This record gives sequence, C-alpha cells and structure tokens, in this order.
Amino acid sequence: MINPSLSVVLPLYNGAQYVSEAIESIVTQADLPREWEIIVIDDGSTDDGVAICQRLAQRYKQIRIEVQPSNQGVTVARNRGIKLARFEYLCFIDQDDIWVSDKWRKQLKALTEIKPDYVLGHQAFFMQDDQMPLPSWFRQEWALSSQQGYLFGCLLIRRHDFLKFGLLDERCKYGADDVEWFGRARQISLNVLMLSEIVLKRRIHMSNASAQTQHSTPALLALIRRRLASGVGSRT
Repeated sequence: MINPSLSVVLPLYNGAQYVSEAIESIVTQADLPREWEIIVIDDGSTDDGVAICQRLAQRYKQIRIEVQPSNQGVTVARNRGIKLARFEYLCFIDQDDIWVSDKWRKQLKALTEIKPDYVLGHQAFFMQDDQMPLPSWFRQEWALSSQQGYLFGCLLIRRHDFLKFGLLDERCKYGADDVEWFGRARQISLNVLMLSEIVLKRRIHMSNASAQTQHSTPALLALIRRRLASGVGSRT
C-alpha cells in the first residue's frame, strides 16, 4: 500500500490529569505515516485540559483542537471529530487511555495483508497510581488478563467504511455509543478481525465516563429497548 494516512479522534472533557499521556502514546507510535493528525474535540471542559493540548500542539503541528462551547456528551464530540477527519484511516482514543507503542503498525499490517473491513485488538485494564477504589462496574477478574477490545480505542478502520453506517447515535450521551456502533456493524456482517495482542491500555478510575452508572445504565437499557423495538437483534 502506498502512503497510508491516519486521523485519530480524541474527545476531551476535564481530562487534564491524563490527556498528555494519551497524546504522547500516539505521537510516539512506531512507523507513523507521513500524513497523520490528532483531532481533539473539547466538550466544554472547565479544567486545564485544552491548555495542555495547546502546548502539545506547539510541538506537534498534526494536533488540531476544536472547542465546543458547552458539554454535549462524548458521542457528539466523536461525531464532530469524524466529520473533521481528513485522512484514509480512522482511530480513536479516550483522554485517559494509552495506545501500546506499535498499535498502528500492527493493525495496519492486519488490514492490508488479511483485508478485513476493520481490525480490533485486546485491551489491558490497569489502575491509576493513587490507588483509588475500583468503580462498582469493574470486575476484579478483569485485571488478571487482557480483554477483547470492543471499544473505539481498539479500532482501526478506513473512514469510508466507518461512514457506511452513518455517524454515531447521539442519544448515547453517557456512553454505549460503542455498543450501538459495533451492534450495527455486526448486524450487516462486516468482516472484523480481533487480534490477540494488546493494543490499548485502559485506565480505570472513579471518574471514567462509564463509571457514571446513574446515567450510563439507563442509556444502555434505552438502547436495548430501541434495538428490540426496531427488530434488530440483541447481538453486540
């Protein structure tokens, strides 16, 4: 393949504590293409996260920052990043996660040699250093081994393939947009390759968006009800 290019979408909301590590894990990737970009979509943050990204953008001209005036939810932020993406391949990262050093190289090799529609890889859970308690949704056994990565942070896909499904369902304001998207992809039988290697380190802490179960659980239940009502199967 000649001259691949990569767009990475990073939704940001009060992520000052971790976002520099997330960005550094992208810019230090092995064999980054000649053309690449990180699109940071700030979703109405009130901390120093945007300022941190702006300082990094002075070092790395490939970082683009778009600021939304108010908090509209991670799905709206992701959709805006997808619309702004300019390059062939599309990836995502959350503000508190880290790509392993050869994620891009490993997944691109699989896409070009094995030729699935999109590639995922395993994720590893890890705790933050300050030893805050685990969120209630986290199962202790998950920390003992890697997990299959049905998360956007584990995904590599061509942008035009992603857009075959349309954009993300913005009713999933508090998460579950990945559940909804992967459900759509599997429903139309897109060919997915799940690598056995770890491609993402997921940071677990009490401020994870997915830990806000008072919002995320009703959103997930509403998604399931909509899918059942529309006649789409329950596979996710």
